[in-house]
Amino acid sequence: MVKLIITGAIIGLSFGLLWFFFYPKKFYRDTIKKIEKLMKEGDNSSLFGKHSIVFDENGVTCTEPESTQTFKWSAFKKAVETKNHFFLFNTAMSAIIIPKKIILSEVQSIRNLINLNIKEPILQK
Repeated sequence: MVKLIITGAIIGLSFGLLWFFFYPKKFYRDTIKKIEKLMKEGDNSSLFGKHSIVFDENGVTCTEPESTQTFKWSAFKKAVETKNHFFLFNTAMSAIIIPKKIILSEVQSIRNLINLNIKEPILQK
């Protein structure tokens, strides 16, 4: 009985170690494959094309080659600021991403505008 428990523990530990070492690599490879497939499918210009973002007292307007979206400030649930980006969340899973490198001279004024108009203050991460 003790031998059976030890054998079961060794087998379980072996599978656990294999999973620990090989699953992250598999997950990474699978993710890369999915991204490559997405890139090859159809027209992705709305994702990777030129975008412009205009901030004003009414909200945020995002313009892409094929469309324009305007968000009132009340549409944003929260804002998150990282070292390189602002994230303006309009749902728990959707956000407008603003790279700071394209707004270097305006980072502080945009930060102030966000803090003034979004109910929750910017979360720093």
